[in-house]
Amino acid sequence: MGSEDVEREVRRCEDSGDVRGVIVVLTLSRHRDDVDVQAECLRVLANMCSGNDENRRVAGRRGAIQAAVDAMTRHGGNENVQKKGYGNFVAS
Repeated sequence: MGSEDVEREVRRCEDSGDVRGVIVVLTLSRHRDDVDVQAECLRVLANMCSGNDENRRVAGRRGAIQAAVDAMTRHGGNENVQKKGYGNFVAS
């Protein structure tokens, strides 16, 4: 499965409200080095948690904060990952 396919899957998770699915893709080792997939996961995760307390709780229990920090650290030189990751830490 290529990056574009994985990104589409992440957007399907967003549409269906599947926060867990987004976190799974974000943390899977085969996608950890793909900056496009990581950025899309971070964008979707931020959108899903913005203003949604239940999604925030689920994300927190599933390790989303550490996953976002890890992605941002791993891709420190990628502006897109940094911007999308930052969206996970802005109060909403």
